[in-house]
Amino acid sequence: MKASSPPSRGFTLIELLVTIVVVAIFSAIAGPAFREMIANQRVRSGTSALNESLWLARSEAVKRNADDVSFTVANGTGSTWTVVAGVTPLHAQQGLSNVLWQKCGTGASTVYTFNRYGRLTGGAGLMQVSIADTNVHRCVTVSVSGRATVAEGECVCP
Repeated sequence: MKASSPPSRGFTLIELLVTIVVVAIFSAIAGPAFREMIANQRVRSGTSALNESLWLARSEAVKRNADDVSFTVANGTGSTWTVVAGVTPLHAQQGLSNVLWQKCGTGASTVYTFNRYGRLTGGAGLMQVSIADTNVHRCVTVSVSGRATVAEGECVCP
């Protein structure tokens, strides 16, 4: 009487290689879309935090009945921004790494100063928030009335 062999368990080498190839193909297809999704989320987070700080500066100017509450951010990647009332720092926030802040026009930094009515003491302005080497951009517009709005896409500088 012949002894029966136990049933085979596991994968063959061919099955394992085919699975690895299929996973590699799906990863190569999904990689660029995943990278852009992460960049889009970072830019959204950055503009949201920036918008909140602008709102804080504006509301503090009205609350304090002061003409010298300012919001400042340096142009560049990962820049920190601050909200200051006179010489008293109210808020400082570290910028996000890889996120680029860029003001329309010239200058090393962007400064918006709010008066007691919540309006800008200077002119309106545009700031572009983006990540280098991607096509992800958002434009933050601060109007003369002091309101900040965010729009998708690049800023169109005057």
